[in-house]
Amino acid sequence: MPRTRKPNSLRRLLLLRLITPLAVLLLIGAYAAYRYALHYANYALDTGLYDQARALANQVERSRGSLYLELPKAAIEMFETDTMDQHYYSVTVPGHGRVFGNAVFPALNRTLAADLRPVSFDTEIEGNDVHVVAIAMLSGEASGNERVLIRVAETLNRRNQLAREMLLTMILPQGLLLVAALLAIAYGVNVGLTPLAQVAGQVRIRHVGDLAPLQSDFPVEVAPLTEALNRLFAELSEAQQAQQRFIADAAHQLRTPLATLQVQAERALREHDPAAGTEAVRHVLVAVQRLSHLVHQLLTLARAEPAAASQTVEECDLATLARQATAEWVPSAIERNIDLGYHGPDRGVAVQGNSMLLHELVGNLVDNALKYGRGNGHVTVGLEGGAAPTLFVEDDGPGIPPEAREHVMERFVRLPGNSAAGCGLGLSIVREIAARHGARVSIETGSGDVGTRVVVAFASREEIPVGEDPEPAAAVTNEAKIAAVVGSD
Repeated sequence: MPRTRKPNSLRRLLLLRLITPLAVLLLIGAYAAYRYALHYANYALDTGLYDQARALANQVERSRGSLYLELPKAAIEMFETDTMDQHYYSVTVPGHGRVFGNAVFPALNRTLAADLRPVSFDTEIEGNDVHVVAIAMLSGEASGNERVLIRVAETLNRRNQLAREMLLTMILPQGLLLVAALLAIAYGVNVGLTPLAQVAGQVRIRHVGDLAPLQSDFPVEVAPLTEALNRLFAELSEAQQAQQRFIADAAHQLRTPLATLQVQAERALREHDPAAGTEAVRHVLVAVQRLSHLVHQLLTLARAEPAAASQTVEECDLATLARQATAEWVPSAIERNIDLGYHGPDRGVAVQGNSMLLHELVGNLVDNALKYGRGNGHVTVGLEGGAAPTLFVEDDGPGIPPEAREHVMERFVRLPGNSAAGCGLGLSIVREIAARHGARVSIETGSGDVGTRVVVAFASREEIPVGEDPEPAAAVTNEAKIAAVVGSD
């Protein structure tokens, strides 16, 4: 059975990264303190042995040309009486042997200066591990100065017990300090993570429709998280509002065409006269066409919403898109006997955006111009390059009053008295798509103070490297557009 992987825990990670180095530092500190304490304890014990060696050195005397040392029995008992350690001592003269002592010391592997400076080392006497302090001096008589070696030793029982006691004395407080530090760190980590738990709590208790911003009185370290969540909530709220608005608009706008379609279909079923039935079916077809156009417009508007799912953004050639979209409307222009043309570069005007939405933008502008322009008139799609590309569609129809130009770009708004078929979404779609591409839409009066000119001004662009410089194309006739479309099939 595979092992279950432990979930990542920020609390465990913080505790581990704080406690581990602290424990290591405390152990190092305890060991260092132990070594220092042991050093000074050994120094104190060595000082006692040195004092004993000096005391023996002071008792060395010369008589009849030879050195000797005599101590009272009480003094010898003082040297040897110890309930914990066994003491050894030796006074020797090179060439004459030992003059005083109770044990045979191993030979020295070094030569001591006769200046009473102590030398300490560990060795073994009679099978016992001992610590030795040795000094050397001269006998003191000019006629026969001789080096005298005094060595005093003791077993290691007291030193070992002292080391154990000091080790326990160091470890116990350090252990208590480590436990206290662990508790303090755990408390600090828990308190420090409280704001995250509060954020999680605020999000957890929310229902799906509660997208209000989180409270902002959190520490600065948590602020980036709350700001990111609030930004996400704002975007979700905008998307939710756009969805609700779309549903409401669709329900409102689809109700009438569907009712018309139902009425005409029922009429066609009731008619016994073939001519009347054919007329009813024709009305059904018109209603279906209008409904199809409305659904297409609503879906395009939904895709163009800023809160809609992100579309692919790439470098688009606006000139190529404008020419292609214009060519697609040539048949409709011929049906209305309108001269539709394009004036601008054939290619090489680059913008960052979504090609499908930009194609819809041009198509909606041309569709509006054909519907609301003058019969037997002219519609021109134009494009101006430069640092800020500008696209425009101009007709020579009745125009839009200045006071109504902002209003007609709202959804489902049409000018009073306009009999052309439409649902009032074209310019709203244009404005939404332009906003997604950082462009601005404005409505002006056409050339010669006649008609309407809708201008889409983009903020920036880059030139697409092509084989030759873009060349402005003259106004293209309907016949040439049809030939281009047919030739591309």
